Amino acid sequence: MTKTITITKAREEFPKIIDRASRLLEKYIITVNGKNKAIVMSADEYESLEETLDILSEPGALEEIHKAEKEAEEGKYITLEQLKRDLKLDV
Repeated sequence: MTKTITITKAREEFPKIIDRASRLLEKYIITVNGKNKAIVMSADEYESLEETLDILSEPGALEEIHKAEKEAEEGKYITLEQLKRDLKLDV
């Protein structure tokens, strides 16, 4: 859930905002003079977003993801147990 608040309110409630962002994954858009200026979100969510952007910035990554999804829908996959057996790993 994203909430928009003024910078004045953000100053008053900063500890609460940080707590709710980290525990409840709430996002806060901070406005100054009615304009969006910053976002407060959990560090974990931010890191996850950055990792996703890194993956998707790789040339051809999105196409590969779509191809893999289609193959999975068609049943063209092996299970982890099958892979371990094929690689002769302990199951």
